[in-house]
Amino acid sequence: MQTLPEQVSRQLRLVPVKEHQMLAKKLRSRSDTSRIDAASDELLAFAIENDFRVEGKPVRAGFSAPYVPVPFRRWEMLSKVVEQQTEGEHE
Repeated sequence: MQTLPEQVSRQLRLVPVKEHQMLAKKLRSRSDTSRIDAASDELLAFAIENDFRVEGKPVRAGFSAPYVPVPFRRWEMLSKVVEQQTEGEHE
């Protein structure tokens, strides 16, 4: 892979990852179980309504630095897209 940076440390291993698509739902503020579950449900409902086939349950990913106060942290619920059905593929 030509875009993979040069390895600078033996403690850090760089591995190419196969390209894939993800569906994402923003989740802000405190992320208690009820909000995480609601965001997961919304993401899965969106996938169904828009004919996306996703793999497994959505996972939560955080993108804020540790010093960012919890109410201001940015989170996303992510689901890996396996494929998107076209009009003729509906069961």
